[in-house]
Amino acid sequence: MSDLLDAMNACLACVGLSPVPDENDEDLDAATARATIERVSRDIQQRGWFFNKEYNHNLVPDSNTGQIVAPANAMSIITDGYSYGTRLALRGGKLYDMLNHTYDLTDLANHQVDGVMTIQTAFIFYIEYNNLPPIAQTAIMYTARRQFAQDLETDEKRWKLQMDEEQKAMALLLREEMRNRKHNYLTDNPAAVLFQSKVGGVNSGSYGLSVFPKRESY
Repeated sequence: MSDLLDAMNACLACVGLSPVPDENDEDLDAATARATIERVSRDIQQRGWFFNKEYNHNLVPDSNTGQIVAPANAMSIITDGYSYGTRLALRGGKLYDMLNHTYDLTDLANHQVDGVMTIQTAFIFYIEYNNLPPIAQTAIMYTARRQFAQDLETDEKRWKLQMDEEQKAMALLLREEMRNRKHNYLTDNPAAVLFQSKVGGVNSGSYGLSVFPKRESY
C-alpha cells in the first residue's frame, strides 16, 4: 500500500527528479505531481466503483424549504430503490429536481422510514487518496505518473514507457470492480433485491444490470 507521498515521488522519479520528504513540500514539481494525482483520482473516481458507490441513502427534504443538502464529498447521485427513475442532479451542493426544475423535493419523497417520508438515493463519493483501496491507489498512481511525464517531457518515447504498467493496473482495477459489482448488486442493492423478488430470483435472465450508466473502458 502506498500513500500520497509515495505516489508523488513515483511521478518525480519517472522524469529523473529527486524525491521530496513531505507531501506538502513547496517544490514546484512536487506540487505539480500532487495536483496531477488529485486530478486523476477525481477523474477515475467519478465513474463510480465498488469502493465509492453507496446505496440506500434515505434523504429527508427540509420541512420548510423541501431542499436536501448533499454530503460534502458527493460527486454524483442517482435515485435508488423505491425512488429509482426520479431525475435528480447535484447543483450547488443540493439535490435538484430536473423534471420539475426546482430544489423543492417534498413531492418526490415516496419511501417511508421510521414514519418519515424519504427519497432513496445512491451516491458516488470522492475519497482521499490515502483512504483508497491499494488496488485503486496503484491504478491512480500509474495513470498520474504517465500524465505527469507526458505533461513535462517533450520525448514521447519516455512517457509512453509508463503506459504498460498503467494499463495493467487499470485492468486489475476493472476486474476487481466486476467481481464486486456482481456480488454487491445482487445482494446489497435495494433496487436489485426488489426486482429479484418480483421476477423470481437472480436467474431470471436480467440480473446484474447496474443502476449506474455504463462506463467507457479507461
